[in-house]
Amino acid sequence: SELADAVRAFGVFFKPGAGDECAAAVAILLFGNTDTILPGGYAGEEISLDSPIVQVAEFPSEFILLGRATVMIKGIANRLGIKWGLSDRWAKVAEEAVLATDPMESLPIWSVLTPTVGSRIVKADRIRFIDIFRGFQSWLNLLGTYLVTKIQSIVVKYVPERVL
Repeated sequence: SELADAVRAFGVFFKPGAGDECAAAVAILLFGNTDTILPGGYAGEEISLDSPIVQVAEFPSEFILLGRATVMIKGIANRLGIKWGLSDRWAKVAEEAVLATDPMESLPIWSVLTPTVGSRIVKADRIRFIDIFRGFQSWLNLLGTYLVTKIQSIVVKYVPERVL
């Protein structure tokens, strides 16, 4: 009931008949760990007809992008077999922000940090070519690793063992 009240206080509106279990299930689905069983028998797959998301009538606009990003990350983590939850990742930072006395300490972490490319600090007035080149090199290395892994999985899947 307390969790459901917090979800409603955030500005999430539900279809008629959706109870506290549905509101709690929405919070757990979006912010809990990937393997948490949802209350009320709701399904953890957001596109299922048994998903608590189906019972949501309206989300606040700032909640939509956060929810989508969280669901995508949780889906990737689940596919990779990694236990992941937004609440676990942000609990310490959120607690520090709530307990902060200095206004700068309560700002989100991304608004306080200086952007960097690699290990160099990017100056707001000028981006150097070497920074772009290093970023491109990193991207190429990542692409190469992905392609090698993908090709290996295709070979193992489709080429008979006796040929290998």
